[in-house]
Amino acid sequence: MLSFNIGIYIHHRQYKEEISQYLHTAQIESEKYIVMKDNFEASILCNSITLDSLICRDVKNSLYNISGSLKNKILICRFSELDCEKCIKYAIETLKNNTDIETSSIVFLCSYRNNAMLLKMIEYYQLNSYNVFNIESTITPIDEWRKPYYFIVDNNLTISDIMIPGKINNEFQEMYFNNIKHKHFISH
Repeated sequence: MLSFNIGIYIHHRQYKEEISQYLHTAQIESEKYIVMKDNFEASILCNSITLDSLICRDVKNSLYNISGSLKNKILICRFSELDCEKCIKYAIETLKNNTDIETSSIVFLCSYRNNAMLLKMIEYYQLNSYNVFNIESTITPIDEWRKPYYFIVDNNLTISDIMIPGKINNEFQEMYFNNIKHKHFISH
């Protein structure tokens, strides 16, 4: 009887481990699906939108018109202080670690209630070598989603190649940065 109970216990434990592993895999796949769905929807909503202007404040609190000095395409990382802190950190680190696009072609376009908060964020994330601006207005419909995102804007202020990073799908981010680098920043 004892060996029977031990056998049932071992079988039950193996079964629990298999179920746990299956649930973990299902959760990862579900999160990947959500990232892909969000990116698909963001592309439909935002690609080809032409912005009226990109007037914002620089770190010295002076008004600055990005569109007035835009000669080439730029990669924008967009986020707000209202976005998830871990998501902002992930978006910035992912951008810094996965791209060899020149820093002059990257702009961090943020929404912070004042420049003191913006300056703290720049120092915290070590963004001193990048162009960082504070903008009060909504740029795209997905600003309301409260998630950081990337996009390309050209000299006509047309948005393309929008992407919301997802922590669970690193190969997706790598592919995105590789594709935009070749599509927009390497001379053919």
